[in-house]
Amino acid sequence: MINAAGIALLKEFERGRDVKTGKLLPIGKPATDAYDDGGGVWTISWGLTGPDIKKGTVWTPKKCEAEFTKRVERTEAAVRAACTREPNENQLAAMVCLAFNIGVSAFKGSTVLRLHNAGKWAEAANAFSMWKKDNGKVLAGLVQRRSKEAALYITPDDEATELSVRTVPQADDPASHKINLTTVATGASVAVGAAQQTVANISSVWDTINAWGIDPRIVMLALGAAGVLAFGWFVWDYYQRRKAGDR
Repeated sequence: MINAAGIALLKEFERGRDVKTGKLLPIGKPATDAYDDGGGVWTISWGLTGPDIKKGTVWTPKKCEAEFTKRVERTEAAVRAACTREPNENQLAAMVCLAFNIGVSAFKGSTVLRLHNAGKWAEAANAFSMWKKDNGKVLAGLVQRRSKEAALYITPDDEATELSVRTVPQADDPASHKINLTTVATGASVAVGAAQQTVANISSVWDTINAWGIDPRIVMLALGAAGVLAFGWFVWDYYQRRKAGDR
């Protein structure tokens, strides 16, 4: 099966018409009811014609897709067989689009195929524009179609495609706020409880000291002196370790 670019191009230019209003159908939507293409040819799906397609013929969307796929695959097989020089994916898709429209027999005798097989890519791309007439008249729709087919033909398969990366906004879940608030409240409660317990412990110590008849100021001085001694020992130990090379 040809690539997605080729399928998209085919479905764009093989759009059918609403059998009741005569208006073009949206791109990608098949014509499920056969319609007159304007030249007396009854057409259905995406550009499908044949003896079994006539006024009043109705297909399901699924059948439209399946029959369209079969037609594209048959056309692709014929184009591949006609190519003596292996086409890349975009070249193949473009030539299948052309053959789908003008017919396999006409494609086999086309300048596009001859130049492709000669390896003259630019000239082959320009030759698509030769197929812009219907009954001797240049049609704007065919001019546009041939232009897009030619552009696809000369597009390298490995051409980089720019990607737009967007950050998807996350939904604002009220439940998450409840969880966060609960967590904060729990943490605050634990912190307050710990502080209250610490104060209670300190109060208990001071009560014990007072009960022993010891002046609290002496205790504070003793604790301060112990802190200074501890710091002094730490500095001395660090100096000795550094001097010995053990950090």
